[in-house]
Amino acid sequence: MNPYHLTAERRLLSCLMDQFTNRAVLLLQIPERLFTGNHVLVYRAIESLHRAERPVDLVAVHKHLIDNGQAHVIAEFVDILDGNTLTSDWKVYASDLNEAWKQREEQRIMDELAHDRDIPKAFARYQSMQAIETNATETTAHELAKTYLMNMNEVREGRRKDSIFPTYISPMDRMLTGFKPTEFILLGGRPAMGKTLLALQIAMNQAMADIPVVFFTLEMSAEQLTQRMLSNLATMDGAHFLNPTERISTKDFMDLGQKADLLKSKPLYIVDLHQANLDRIEGEIAKLKTKYGICGFYLDYLQLVEPTKIDKAKPKIEQMTNISKTLKAICKRQKVFGVVVSSLSRATEGRSDHRPIMSDLRETGQLEFDADKIGFVYRPYEHDRNQPADLMEVIVRKNRNGSLGIANIQCHLPYTKANEYPPNSL
Repeated sequence: MNPYHLTAERRLLSCLMDQFTNRAVLLLQIPERLFTGNHVLVYRAIESLHRAERPVDLVAVHKHLIDNGQAHVIAEFVDILDGNTLTSDWKVYASDLNEAWKQREEQRIMDELAHDRDIPKAFARYQSMQAIETNATETTAHELAKTYLMNMNEVREGRRKDSIFPTYISPMDRMLTGFKPTEFILLGGRPAMGKTLLALQIAMNQAMADIPVVFFTLEMSAEQLTQRMLSNLATMDGAHFLNPTERISTKDFMDLGQKADLLKSKPLYIVDLHQANLDRIEGEIAKLKTKYGICGFYLDYLQLVEPTKIDKAKPKIEQMTNISKTLKAICKRQKVFGVVVSSLSRATEGRSDHRPIMSDLRETGQLEFDADKIGFVYRPYEHDRNQPADLMEVIVRKNRNGSLGIANIQCHLPYTKANEYPPNSL
């Protein structure tokens, strides 16, 4: 990260001058140390005007700078109010600037150490920096409520997109109310139930609606995943791809090419990872968020994520507990939703209806606590003749922001496709 994040500095100063901001609270949580160069003078002007209980706006700050012999700041000051700032994002800007400040401080400590080799002094400086950086500030309930309403108003006025991302499968959306930033969603199921199929279908649906998402494939290769996507788009039996010489005609091949073009300019990114650890996964998410603005990620599947080096010697239950906690933290840190596919234990086989429950989650109970939403994929067993052959049930066992129950979905296994049942067909 660049230790001089000037764009974020301008955005944060713009937030401080917004008339709808609770400036007293922001000034307590936004210290001067976050700013550099002439931006420090603008911050001081805002702080001085606020203390004097005078208006804090473009005219007032401009006049204050002139009156204090700081006319040279005016040219930069104009760039601050460019109309592109969302005031409700001030915490994001402050977090970025805090990271930049830490980098500058660490570099200063290293430079001083190289100059005078005073290790105790350098250590004291480092401790002081850590003490300042970890000095958390509380937020009042009133400020949280105002921030929430500010976000809502920006959505109402069209300045911000609604941060609810549908699955575009109606039965699921009616129950889950879509996915929201920072949510950790678990999609579990026994082998061959269709959990990867459903995760890929939702990711494709969202990308087709221009919602940027990334799909991490740890089990299948990128080539295998591509075959499933083409089978879905062309409604072509996946078995045909295993013997293209005999089963895919020239016309079929041309049709596949046209269907593949549907993915052109659609923001679905595939990352084929082998021996993936959480640091690498988060690194890819952060990179793609910066580059493409991704809103969420899909991870197939949980049990293939490598534990950290520290955890490798620990029992499997501890490894999975820490992986679960870290995945939840990644969703919060990166402000994206995460849909994680998970296998289940064989306990379902011992029950008469075979439908999964939360205790079937393998290796750890921590997943039950960390996940915001838990859905289990279930398809009726062959002996259950009373159910349609193409039925897939998504059994919602946990949902912080919606209802529990079963969403019935039509599943076409040969085409790797899942969608809503036609009206009156179930």
